[in-house]
Amino acid sequence: MIKSTRIENAKFVMSKDELTYAEVIEDFKNASEIHILTYNISRDKSNLLEELKKCDEDTEICIVSNIPGRWEKCFGEWYKNKARKNILLYKSRLSPEKIAEKAEVYFCFSNHAKIVMTNNIAYIGSSNFSEESADNFESGFISKDADFIEFLEEEIFPWIIESSSEYKTDEEILFLELAIRKSIAMFEEMYEEYLQTFYLLSDHRGIERWYYNTTDATLSIKEMEKTEEICYQYVDLLKNVNKIFNMRVFSKEGINNLDDVIEKVENIIANIKNLFCGNIEELAKYDGQGIVDEYINQHYADAYDENLEYYIEHAIDIANEAFAELAEDAKDEADNLLEEIKNLFHVKGLLSVIAVWLAAYTAYNIMMSSSVYYIMYCLCRPDLISVYMLDVSLIGLLGIVIIVPLFMKLFHKTQKAFAISQVAVIICDILIVIFHGNMAVLFICSGVASMFATASMPFSAMMMTEMTDLVLIDSGRVVNGTMAALKGFSNKAGIAISSAIVSFTLAATGYIANAIGQEPQAVITGITVARFVVPVICGIVIILALVKYPITDEIRQKVRAVYEKQHTENK
Repeated sequence: MIKSTRIENAKFVMSKDELTYAEVIEDFKNASEIHILTYNISRDKSNLLEELKKCDEDTEICIVSNIPGRWEKCFGEWYKNKARKNILLYKSRLSPEKIAEKAEVYFCFSNHAKIVMTNNIAYIGSSNFSEESADNFESGFISKDADFIEFLEEEIFPWIIESSSEYKTDEEILFLELAIRKSIAMFEEMYEEYLQTFYLLSDHRGIERWYYNTTDATLSIKEMEKTEEICYQYVDLLKNVNKIFNMRVFSKEGINNLDDVIEKVENIIANIKNLFCGNIEELAKYDGQGIVDEYINQHYADAYDENLEYYIEHAIDIANEAFAELAEDAKDEADNLLEEIKNLFHVKGLLSVIAVWLAAYTAYNIMMSSSVYYIMYCLCRPDLISVYMLDVSLIGLLGIVIIVPLFMKLFHKTQKAFAISQVAVIICDILIVIFHGNMAVLFICSGVASMFATASMPFSAMMMTEMTDLVLIDSGRVVNGTMAALKGFSNKAGIAISSAIVSFTLAATGYIANAIGQEPQAVITGITVARFVVPVICGIVIILALVKYPITDEIRQKVRAVYEKQHTENK
């Protein structure tokens, strides 16, 4: 599930040796509500928590924290000691009665997000609510947008709290609940890792199309057996605990005792075991080296001296053929998904959308990859590389928080906003070439171009969503996963094309590494063409392709009607 909204008023902040969200802390004294979502808190310090204690007694405070540290074992003394140490640390630090009169504390083991906010100002970024964050390079956005703050309060925090455990004063109950939750989260992660080995894509309904890597054997019986052993030992641990503590630990979820928890874990284990059967098991048993050795042993009388190389190669071919056959059997169930992708190419306007994605990713990546060469060899200013890259990177981020919401508000249509942003990029690149060597023009136009080019990423995502909706209303098919796959392919293809263009340009023009000021004119020309002419061509391709973009106002109205109907039915 994804929750999103637009931000009208935000600024980017980055810090080192200071807290990125210091402005939010300053507002604590004015706040009626404070919400904190963090991955961890300070292990040895509690200055930030002390700031919360200074708040007005009527201030409502909500803290949601993870308890970091992967528990690599789920049974035995090490597990119990590690779990208890971490839990008790957070129990001591986050005791609600020690923080404020109206403080609520929750633990969420699937959280890695960071939000620090009041009812007046919000920070979202990389910084945890810990003094240690001040020592790192941290970045994020600060916003005073009232609608955005309301969205965080009413949509995001309730959503997180639904998957969280509320702080309890009873140490044993708290330990049991958090230990179990942490362990279940760990097993769910394990299951997801195994899924990544097998499935190609999964749509929004959770329907998985199974696929196995046909070029490399990545699974073994030993790994499968180890996984099962750990799983069953953990279940035994829970059963032993249940004999001692038969108590209510998951009241919000309606789980009355550990029997229900054990059942949940056993279901997770059953899901894992479903992977370990049939063709999958045969794949895990595959031993390529064993096949080779067996073949050589069978032909040992002939496989010697000058004949040895031939027999080894033949044995390897046999082993590869055996593996390919097993892999083919294992991926038969992926054929429907592949057919679905094939059918997508018959959707009106899809090829134009793919062209837009491909051109946008190519232009953006070639802009970033060739800039260093341009500054170093065309301008002979290697001292400006770091400043220039910081310019295009930081200002580029403004494209997401400023250009995208502004253009969508002004133009209302994705294709129109996208096209105008590309016109801006083209104009900036042309100006840089015309005023070659003018540093003011270079930095201003590069920053502006980067800002509009970066905006192409969210515009591309909007197009993906709209094309998914188009397929839905045309055929009733849900193709979220496959459309995402096409967009991902376009991204990777764009990266590959941009890298190939830069590499070919340097090789074809006689590039000499580190020969600043001594490069042939052909190299200077080639780098300039790669840096500016290619993005301009890509921009023109995008604009022309957008002419064929199939999403109209009529289609948008149909999509809106479909979702409104679904919303009404769900109610």
